[in-house]
Amino acid sequence: MDKMLLNDAMAYCSRAERCIYDVEEWLRKKVATADEIEVIVAQLKELNFINESRYAQAFVHDKFCFNRWGRIKIEHALRIKKIASETILQALEGIDECQYEQTLCQLIATKRKSMKAAKTAAQSQAAVIRFALSRGFEYDYILRCMR
Repeated sequence: MDKMLLNDAMAYCSRAERCIYDVEEWLRKKVATADEIEVIVAQLKELNFINESRYAQAFVHDKFCFNRWGRIKIEHALRIKKIASETILQALEGIDECQYEQTLCQLIATKRKSMKAAKTAAQSQAAVIRFALSRGFEYDYILRCMR
C-alpha cells in the first residue's frame, strides 16, 4: 500500500467529515486499486478519521440548518452516500420537531411573499405545496403550516 496515498486520505478526511462512499470515490479518482481502497478505508475507520454515524449527524445538521432541507430530502441524500438505514434514522432524530415545523413555516411564508399575485388561490397553494415537497418536507407538515 502506498503510504503517501494513506497520508493524502488522512488529510482529505481531516478537512471535513467524510463517509466511506466519499473516500472510496476520492481514492478511485486518485487511481487506487480496489485492494488499496479497502486497506486505506479500514485504517481510516480504525483511526477514527471516518465515522458514518458522526458523518450522518453532521450532514443532517448542515442540510437542515443551512440548506433548510426536510427529512425526506436529507434521507434520500444519505441513501445515495450508502449510509445504513439505522444510522440515517438515528441522525434524523436529532432534528428538533419545533424547529423543524418553524423552519417549514418560514419557508412557506417566504415563498408566498415571492409569488406573483396573478395566480388563483388554488394555483398558488399548489405551487407552495410543490415547493415545500421539493425541499423534502412531509405533506402533513406542509398542510399544518399552510393553515
